[in-house]
Amino acid sequence: MRRVEHMSEEPRTHTLIADDWEALIGIAPISAERFQIQRAFQGTGAKVIRLSFAAGQVMREHSTNAPLIVQLLDGRIDFRIAGETIEMTRGTILHVEPGELHELEARADSHVLLTLCA
Repeated sequence: MRRVEHMSEEPRTHTLIADDWEALIGIAPISAERFQIQRAFQGTGAKVIRLSFAAGQVMREHSTNAPLIVQLLDGRIDFRIAGETIEMTRGTILHVEPGELHELEARADSHVLLTLCA
């Protein structure tokens, strides 16, 4: 990832989280042992998390205490929520209310971007 230096003494108004595909994917490389979770950013009002799954890996049913945006960057994920299975493909974006139980199962090697909103 290219770094851009902040030259001003004024407070920062933004944060560059990733500036290219390789940097974004590299935050959480796929592991055959278990799915990977890495925090990419935490700031005012939001936390950005990268997940990666090898095909067949499952993140068992769980919930969050904040609204959640789930974005599939690459791969195929079965996202189970409220008795429904949503077949996520590259580019699918889903909003989940706080407290809703959900589960993810990778149908192919997959990269997910989560945004937890405060």
